[in-house]
Parts: sequence; C-alpha cells; structure tokens
Amino acid sequence: MKLKKMDKAQMKRRLGLLAAVLVFLWALWQAFGYTFSWEALHMNDLAFRPGPKTFSLAAGDQHGTLNHGPYDSLTQGRYRLDLAIDSDGDNTIRIVTGNDARVEPAQMVIPAHSWTTAYEFELLDDADNLEILIDFESGSYLAIHGFDLHMACTDRVWMVLLAGLAACALYVLRRRGWLTRERARLLLIFAAAVFVASWPALRENLYTGHDSVFHLARIRNVVSGLRAGQLPVRIGGGPMNAGYGSVVSVFYPDATLYLPALLMISGTTVQFAISVFLICANLAAAVSMYVCARRIYGDETVSVCASVFYVLATYRLTDVYTRAAFGEMAAMAVLPLFVLGLWEILVGDKNRWLLLTFSATAIFQSHILSTVLCAVCAVLACALGARRLVRDGRWTALAKAALATLLLNLFTLVPLLTYMAEGIETGVLQMQCASNTNEVVELFVSDVTFARDIGLALLLGVVLSVYALCGRRGGKEKTAWFFLLLGVLTAVMTTDYFPWAWLDEKTRGASDYLQFPWRLMMFTDVFLALACGYGVLCLAPERKDILRVLVLLMCIAGAFEQLSWLSMTDASRADDWKTLDYWKTNEERIASYYEYTIPDSDLSAALAQQEPVVSDGIVMEDYRKSGTQITAQVDAQTDAQIVFPLFGYTGYRAALNGSELHWTRAENNRIKVDLPAGAQGELEIRFVGRASWHIAEAVSLCTLLGLLGLCLYRRRRTRAAGARKSLQM
Repeated sequence: MKLKKMDKAQMKRRLGLLAAVLVFLWALWQAFGYTFSWEALHMNDLAFRPGPKTFSLAAGDQHGTLNHGPYDSLTQGRYRLDLAIDSDGDNTIRIVTGNDARVEPAQMVIPAHSWTTAYEFELLDDADNLEILIDFESGSYLAIHGFDLHMACTDRVWMVLLAGLAACALYVLRRRGWLTRERARLLLIFAAAVFVASWPALRENLYTGHDSVFHLARIRNVVSGLRAGQLPVRIGGGPMNAGYGSVVSVFYPDATLYLPALLMISGTTVQFAISVFLICANLAAAVSMYVCARRIYGDETVSVCASVFYVLATYRLTDVYTRAAFGEMAAMAVLPLFVLGLWEILVGDKNRWLLLTFSATAIFQSHILSTVLCAVCAVLACALGARRLVRDGRWTALAKAALATLLLNLFTLVPLLTYMAEGIETGVLQMQCASNTNEVVELFVSDVTFARDIGLALLLGVVLSVYALCGRRGGKEKTAWFFLLLGVLTAVMTTDYFPWAWLDEKTRGASDYLQFPWRLMMFTDVFLALACGYGVLCLAPERKDILRVLVLLMCIAGAFEQLSWLSMTDASRADDWKTLDYWKTNEERIASYYEYTIPDSDLSAALAQQEPVVSDGIVMEDYRKSGTQITAQVDAQTDAQIVFPLFGYTGYRAALNGSELHWTRAENNRIKVDLPAGAQGELEIRFVGRASWHIAEAVSLCTLLGLLGLCLYRRRRTRAAGARKSLQM
C-alpha cells in the first residue's frame, strides 16, 4: 500500500512539474516578439510650427522639411514607427542621426491618402541625436495626427527566464529540505523588504535620481567597449567626453555595470536593464546582511531582522531612490560581507580569509571611494586587534587576504596607475569635506534635498535595543553593544564634531577626495542593523514571529519618506523619462564632465568638432566611427596627416592594412596619424591597451582560478570530514 501511495505522490509531482514547464514554455513563446512602445513620444518631442500639425499650400505653407527632432539616443535594434498622416501626394519620412549611425532603410515614401503607415527600420549602430524628419514634397496639403515608436525588445523574454530561474531555485531548495515552512515565512519577510526597496524598478518609465545621467552614460560606455571587443572595458565611446572616448571605466571600475550593459546588448530597453540592476543590488544587500548576521549571532530571526533593517535603512534607500548612486549602491550590497570578513580574521575562523578577499574585490570593482573607506576601516580594526593578530597567528590570514586581493585586482590597478602617472585629470573630484558635513540635527531629521539621517526605523531599533540589552551579559550581548557603539561613532564622524578641517590639513587635501563625510553613513547602516537585529529580539525571544513582522512594518514606515519623494518626482518626470532619450536634456552636461580627461583638453571644442580633419594630399572615403573604433579607406598622394575625433589616451593602435602606424597627439589632444606618400588601403584605429595591462589581466585571472580551486578543495575536504564523522557515529 505504501508503494502505491508513493507512486501516486510521484505522479502528482511529475504532473505538476510538467504543467509548470508547459506554462513556462507558453509564457516564453508569448514573450518573443514583444515591443516596447513610447506612446509619450507622439509629437511632443518633434518641433513643428505652433498650432495644428496641418500644412497646406493654400494657407501659405511651402514644400520642404516640416520639423526637427526629437534628438533621441537609441541603441542598436529593430524599431517600428506607426504614423497617422494624411496627404494628397507622395511624401517622405527620413531617419537621420548626429553620429551617422547606419539605418536600414533610412527613408520611406508615404503614399498619398494612405492615412496610417507602419515604417520598420533597423539601427545597425547606437544612434545619437536621432531625428524623424517629415519631407512635404508633393500634394496640396499634409496633416499629421500621430507618431508612435516601438522597439522590438527582449524585456519579457528575460522576465520569463529570470522568473523561471527563481522558481527552479526555490524548487531545488524545497527538494533538499532547506526551504521549510519556518524558513518560507522568513523568506516572505525578506522578500517584502526587497520589494519595497526595489519600488523604483517596478515602474514602466525610467526612474532617475541625482546621478542617473552620469551612471547611464557609464553603462553606455561599457556597451560601446564590449561591442568594440574590449574585455575588460577600458575606454568607451559613449556620450562622455563628447564621444571622443572616455576612460571612466579605469578610474571608476564598472564590473557591476556589465549586467545592465549585457542586457541592453541582448536587446532589452534601458528601463528594464536598470530595473534588473536595482533589484539585484537590493537582493544582494539583503542576502549579504543575512549571511553576516547569521554567522555572527547564529540565529535566523536575528539575521532576517538585521537584513530588513539594512535593506530599508534610510541612507541606503537614499542611494537607490534619490541619488541613484549606482557605484556606492553596489558597494553597499556587499559591505556586510566585508565587515564579516574582518570579523572572521580578527575574532572568528581565520581560515575564512577568502571572504575578506572576495568582498573587498567586489567593493573595489564597484566604487573606489567606498574601497578607500573600507581600507581605512580595516587598518583601524587591525590596529585595535594587533595583539590578537600576533598572539593567535592571525596575521598570516590577514596577509593572505591582502596579497590575494592585490593580485585579484591587478588588472584594474595597473591601468589606473598608468593613467595617474600620465597626469589624467582627477582634481575636479576633490571637494572640501569640512564644508559638506552633517549638522547634528540632520542625523535625526531628513534634509529637504535628500535624507542623510539615521532614519526612523534604525532610531527606534536603537532605542529598543538599548532598553533590551541593559542588564544583560553574554557574548552576543557584548557583540551587539560593540556594533551599536560603532554605529554611533561613524554617525558622529559625519558631523562637524569630527575634525575634518584638521584632517584635510594633515593629508594635504587627500581627504577631500572623499567629497562628503556623510558617506560614512553606509557603515552606520551596517553596524546599527547588526546591533538592532539582535537587540530587538531580546525584547521578547519567545515571540519571534511577531517581532519579525513588527520590524518589517517599522522599516516600511521609515521608508515612506523616500517613497513620498519618489512619488513627487514621478509627477514632474513621468513624461520626460518615458521618452526614448535618457540623457537628451543633459547632453551638453554629460559631454562636459572634465573627470578623467587628458590635461588641457577642451570638451567644448570637441563637441563642436566631430569630423576628422584631413590635410591636402589625402583622399579619404568610407569613413566610419563606431564608438572608439574608426575605419576608413585612404589614399595618400603626398606626405600628409589626418586628425581624428578621438582623445589620444595611451592604448590606441593605428594600422594601415594591418601594419601598425605611429600616431601622436594633435591640437586638443586628438589622435593624429601621419601617412607617407603612396600609403593606400584600409586605415583602422582601435583601442588595444598595453602589454603590461594584459600581463596584469593574466595574473588576476590565474589568481581567480586559483582561489576558486581552493574554495572547491576546502568544500570537498569539509564534506569528506563530515562523512567520516557520520560513519564513526
């Protein structure tokens, strides 16, 4: 009888799995062919004469081009333009771009009396300043009633695939016995916090904050570099530096931006790519804090509460909602693991030094300023624990972690040091820390512009934790008090009570690269979340279910301020950021960032000079510039030169028919190639880097493979030891 029941149970599971697979395949099939529509475009971004969009010869209008705009920036892909135009003659629609991107077809005839027409075209290159031009060429009148642009995108395909992966992960955890009912309840609390933190991603239009234009331009640089065959990306041909090439990827590591960049390359809209990035950052922050608290306290309820406190902490939400600080947001996603890595080396299991290596690497590859703060934190922690490091032989684990981190990041450090030695401009990044501190009151009350306070939820958590921990003695209680004091200390350091002016004087201005002392709130969020996660539990250890829900509700209430700011900006930006161009209104601003430029570069002149300058004696044809790659057919009748619209950063290679040519910097640091008389064939300029960089890349790759091999070896050894122990029992 038991066997029959087992067979029925297996049959039900298999039928359920089959049904789930069929639903998944059906959803995937439906997702293909999905198009994203910019209905907000219509004619709002096309500049016509005032009044109705009807042109008539009888009213005094003349034949010719009727409009300009919308000056949008579109990625490669297929598009469909739905037109509602009435005319008694044949007329033309033309697609032109500011960067001569390839468009197939570039124009289409609108037959007389057609009324509605669907115009399909493909962009073979990323297009800047795209215009949809209407040429009134024949007939006595032309009436324009509407424009709708649709992009053939893979948003829904990726959505179905990611949902399928999540379902598979939950199924595997359930089958292996990890996902019990108790853990399922914890997971719901966990998921609710991530959902609230990810609210900006759950919208159709692209959400933007203070730094959105800058970071979206960084993503476009990564897209440009990847399409040019760079891996890792060193220089991109996006909107930064007026399209002359930007090395922002070297000075501002962007490993975490490869995810949205690859999604955009695969055909998603920028809205979807950024949404996935935000959700992943919030999910990673929640998981890393859960792992950190679970290891330190050994209790799942404490871990979930600490995770909720951290994910919905005010300053972290400010990075997500208000500042759109993608770099710092990504660094904060793994910051708890860095704290745990230090804890392991100083007081935990020193053999877990790999955690410090990988977490430090993740932070460095996300945000260098956060890396500097973490390095200072590590130095101070090791100085305080120097006695234990020497006495227990823990200094060897610390040395291993430091050396492994150095080798793992050598592929980024070598190009960075190369460009710094060449004097690439970074001084514009310095801001006086002493003039950007928090007022003490701002630790408790949010600023009108954006929140830099501790936040209502963490403040309540601190009060409740102090009440619960008073009079308690024990190892975990001491740990909670320690993190509580660290959180208060780092919060005070963001104010003018800390001698920032003195520090600036002693470091000769180096501390000004930190820019804003309130960046230390990222550590405040980590430390207070770890303290409050355990402290709140001490209020009523036997009522864990109620405490978890109360912590979640308390943190959601604390997040309402950020949500209200989000709804306020929605009202003012809903139309602007549903349109195609996600940096059109800031084109000149993003093109004029002077960070990481060659000294004495003039970005205004670069913006105005987008074509090569060819001297007499050279015939150049089929000139194409795609990002930082240039190709052209040249025929030099005499010794002559060509100056190209690319800044001459170290790492470019010029070649004629595959043979390398020497290049120098011309006026405004542009690349100048000298051609001897008789030179003929294909000229190519592309970024290839330097030999020392490739050696560093090989060292970092070998280090990564070695560390991963060490992880696998340790895991197998642990499993073997566990198996032997179970056999002995």
